[in-house]
Amino acid sequence: MRNLSDSSLVERCINGDRAAWDAFIERFSSFIYWAIKKKLSRTNYSYSEQDVEDIFQSVFVLLWEKGKLRQIRDRESIKAWLAIVAANCAHNFFRNKREILLGNDDVIEKLAPTDCSMNEFMHQEGLKDAVRDILNSLSAREQTIIKLSYLHDKRHREIAEILNMPENSVSSIIKRAKDKLAKRLEKEDF
Repeated sequence: MRNLSDSSLVERCINGDRAAWDAFIERFSSFIYWAIKKKLSRTNYSYSEQDVEDIFQSVFVLLWEKGKLRQIRDRESIKAWLAIVAANCAHNFFRNKREILLGNDDVIEKLAPTDCSMNEFMHQEGLKDAVRDILNSLSAREQTIIKLSYLHDKRHREIAEILNMPENSVSSIIKRAKDKLAKRLEKEDF
C-alpha cells in the first residue's frame, strides 16, 4: 500500500478497505498532528497535550466513521484538505469548550447560595434572579472570565493565559462585574 498514490489510497479507504485505512493513518497521522498543533499555535489557544490528542482522535473519527473522507474532491491535494479538516476540528473543539464555560447556573449557585432557612428562601430567589440578570447582561468574554474565576477557581493570571489577554484586563472585568452586581443588589435592597 505504500506505493499507492494518495488518490488511490483515499479511494480504497472510501470503499471500506481496512488495510488502506491503516496505510492512510500511517501516511497522514504525523501531518494531521502537525496541522492541529500549527492551528492551535496560530490562534493562541491555551491547550494541553491531551487537548491535541482529543482533537487528533476526532479528526480520524470524522474521516472514517462519519464518512468525511467522501467529501474530498481533489484527491491529489489531500494534504491541504486534511489541514483544513484538522484546523476546523481544533476550532470546533475550543468553541465547544467555550460554550461549556458559558453556562451561568453554576455561577449563580456559587455567588448566591441557597444555604438558608425557608424564611430566607424568597430573598435568596430574588438574589439569584438579580445575579442571573447581571450575568446575562455581560458579554460572552466577561461571562467566561467570571465563570473561570468563580467556578474553576482560576487566578487572574491563569485566566489571562487561557484567554490570551492582559492580566489587568481580567482584573478590570471582574471588578466591573462585581460593581454591577453590588449596585444592582443595593438598588433592590439586598
